[in-house]
Amino acid sequence: MIFRRNDLSRAVELHLGFGVTPNPREDFARVVSALGDRRAAAVRDELDAVLYLLGGLRPDWSRMTLADASKWAGQETKRSFPALDKRAQEAIAWAATYGWR
Repeated sequence: MIFRRNDLSRAVELHLGFGVTPNPREDFARVVSALGDRRAAAVRDELDAVLYLLGGLRPDWSRMTLADASKWAGQETKRSFPALDKRAQEAIAWAATYGWR
């Protein structure tokens, strides 16, 4: 059986540059290129909401390491956006580690 990834998960990974750029670099053009204009436009608001949530996360540095905090970021975004798959969570954790260094 072949499973197709949902557009939000793909958009998160593409927009952040996970697996493409050496560090997180937001670029919605990658999403448009991969999903096409219509599907990219349809996922844009939800992608923005994921990024807004990520930007507002504040780890408790008194009890978290950077690695702990990055995993927590993936879990927190998954809690609010259950459609996010494991690879999207990895992209979020990767981006979070750069933002919190």
